[in-house]
Amino acid sequence: MKKNKFLIGSILLICSGLLFSACGKDKADEPVEVLQMVSYQNDDFGYEIQIPENWQVQSEADKAQVYAVSADNKLAFNLICELGGFNYYTPQDLAETIAEETTASFSDKKIVSAQAIAKFPDSYRVVVNGTDENGIHTVVDVSLLQPIEGIHYYLIFSGGVGDYQSFLPQWEQMLDSFQNTKTAEEMYQKLVVD
Repeated sequence: MKKNKFLIGSILLICSGLLFSACGKDKADEPVEVLQMVSYQNDDFGYEIQIPENWQVQSEADKAQVYAVSADNKLAFNLICELGGFNYYTPQDLAETIAEETTASFSDKKIVSAQAIAKFPDSYRVVVNGTDENGIHTVVDVSLLQPIEGIHYYLIFSGGVGDYQSFLPQWEQMLDSFQNTKTAEEMYQKLVVD
């Protein structure tokens, strides 16, 4: 339970910055152009994902977390790897908990989409929108991917509603590009305590 509180605390800390510094206007000024994608790899935590070439990686906290923002600072992306996660919670429970915690300060909050992700068998996605404490109508899109039993990857994407909607096809491309690059045995080795 302590680990679960740590994970949620880490997510809240990162996402509060993510939500309140990277959300754009309620509507995008102009459509988001199609961006060149580049591969972002994390060999320590066994994943690869395509991100827009002009996005800036702001932090890589202990390599289990990465936080990036769009060049115009209107969209934000956070990826967190949790090793040895709680398997007595369903993927739906985990995704909904992270979405709830991330949007706790929103008013007029509602879940606009919740569904299993076909690419990985035990994965789930929740999309929430509401008004943040700065009065910006914001969308938070949380995907929990579990390509290996007990290894969770939380992909959190956020931005103002107009910016989010304009970028959604590229976000779908980013989400679909995610792949684990290590075997179950290699990932489980990280759980062994010396």
